[in-house]
Amino acid sequence: MAPTVLFTLLLCSVLTAGHVWAKVVDDFSDDCCAEFFYNGTAPRGIEDQTLRRICQQLEVKGNLASFYATLYSPAHRIPIYSAYKFNPFCTHRQDGGPRSWFMEPQLYQRNLSAAMAYASSEDEEVWRNVQAANADYSLTGFARAQLSPSSVQCGLVARRATFTLTNAAPVHPTFLRLHWSQWEEGVSRVLQHLRHGTAYLVTGTVPSATDAIPKRTAFDDGPENDFNRVSVPTHLWTAVCYRDRDDDQRSFSFAYIGENRPDGDIRLMSVAELNGALSDLYHSASQVQVFSGDGCLNIDRPSTLSVFKQLYASIRMPVTDTLSMSDDVVNVLHAATMMTFDYHGNDYSKQLSEPLERPKLAQVTVLRSFSSLEAWFRSSELMKFMFGTACVQSRPFTGPIRTSPDADWLKAQKGSTLTADDDNLAKQKALTTDDSLATLKGLTLSADADAEGLVCVLTPDQTPGCLSSCRYQEEARGYYCSSGATPIPCSPLYSLVTTGGAQCRSGHTCGTHGYSYYWCYTASSWDYCSPPLPLGVTRGGQYCRSNHNCGWYGYPHTWCYTDYDDNWGYCCRSKDRFSALNGKTCQAQHPCGHYGYGYLWCRTTDGSWEYCCTQ
Repeated sequence: MAPTVLFTLLLCSVLTAGHVWAKVVDDFSDDCCAEFFYNGTAPRGIEDQTLRRICQQLEVKGNLASFYATLYSPAHRIPIYSAYKFNPFCTHRQDGGPRSWFMEPQLYQRNLSAAMAYASSEDEEVWRNVQAANADYSLTGFARAQLSPSSVQCGLVARRATFTLTNAAPVHPTFLRLHWSQWEEGVSRVLQHLRHGTAYLVTGTVPSATDAIPKRTAFDDGPENDFNRVSVPTHLWTAVCYRDRDDDQRSFSFAYIGENRPDGDIRLMSVAELNGALSDLYHSASQVQVFSGDGCLNIDRPSTLSVFKQLYASIRMPVTDTLSMSDDVVNVLHAATMMTFDYHGNDYSKQLSEPLERPKLAQVTVLRSFSSLEAWFRSSELMKFMFGTACVQSRPFTGPIRTSPDADWLKAQKGSTLTADDDNLAKQKALTTDDSLATLKGLTLSADADAEGLVCVLTPDQTPGCLSSCRYQEEARGYYCSSGATPIPCSPLYSLVTTGGAQCRSGHTCGTHGYSYYWCYTASSWDYCSPPLPLGVTRGGQYCRSNHNCGWYGYPHTWCYTDYDDNWGYCCRSKDRFSALNGKTCQAQHPCGHYGYGYLWCRTTDGSWEYCCTQ
């Protein structure tokens, strides 16, 4: 069950030399806090009635300076997010700060001092009712991760302001050191060279509804309320929006999110994708918007692609460290690289000064097992964006939908392959060749022979009429590409396999090809294709079968099979609160719900209403 996220006030003060402060206001539009948010507007859709808004301040040379803003949950005793800006002119970004962490008295009682304080044992006993204390982290095995990291603050005074427990959450130390910190450093390396604009960052947590520290063991005594006090986040996330003041084409945005586990991986994505993910994780009543307006949603600019590549070059390990190669492959590569120079007879110590033509790598097969449809989908979308390369499914796949401990996500879709209904194939098509798509050749990503994995072929993602890759857009809930001026709907390059398990004919992949449904030519006729991911769900909440995604299939309504026993249901294109039946989209202010009726429905963007699938 996802956590309920909470909201209320904010903390401010009178000057006292050397103190860190928290300013009390009704919202983040106050002068001391608005500067940390793009357009002066705090994230939307992450609201409830018990969260505290904190403007984190510090007295510097007699003046009160603001360093970042925090939305804090007294119920979970961790921050929901901290918003801050990146200063590219700062040349000293080393970590450092006080050995102890601050607490905030006014979180407990408004008439107490507004200055942050190192808690005495008596103070801590009282203040810890609504916030974390140092003792909560002791001997738990969890690290205190700063949402607004000290490393991005300029100077010792500014870094000191980040060492408050209202800016920290418990994180697995392995995840923090090996994954999250690398991304923080990578982002800093990208932003430190950008001096003609402003970079706005928001880093947040998704509190767990069940996991908290400190945990009681068989050797612990003491009252029950000494344990399970501080929520351990299930996820950490960051959104970045850089706006260039001279040339908006140099502006960009991106986001990333990771699961708080020792082996948790981090996924790079657009801000729009993060908005959708957080809407689901927070179970928000309305769509989450980390940045206001549309200025931080456009990821098709060349500047964004450049930043994505910089991040991967900076953070990801070299290819030789990420690929496991057999001895035979290593020997072949070594042999090929030795052939770069010509030699004088048998005297191998004497090389010609001029190298020969470099060896060419003509074909490569990589053994890679995608353990689920979701893993393949996310990897494929990023591959298209980063390299303009599509990972096109080349064999039937009946494995699990998602890779997750959640039993619902792990529901396997196994069984025999169905053939298409003859009635659905009554309409015959002339067998003509579509010359706009070349025969797929190149790098093959295939499953290990001993693993149940999805096999795909890598090929350039060249869609007719598109100047960019055809990718899934989370906000629009469909596939779009750039035509130059505006995004246009497109049919992605994604599969060579029909719903009946047949191979598409060479040069003709699954696609709409001018129709409202997905299909392709086969060796002797044609067949329907399962529409591209994300995987749809039925009104009953069941995922569509992996090879029969939610689609029309010749009928006037969207439907799909849910298993291999011919059970089916009317369906929505994705499992979220804004997808409705028949390809319609719920209005942002009227997501899927009961609204006094015994069924789920919503008002749709076409001005009508429709049944929907996920509340």
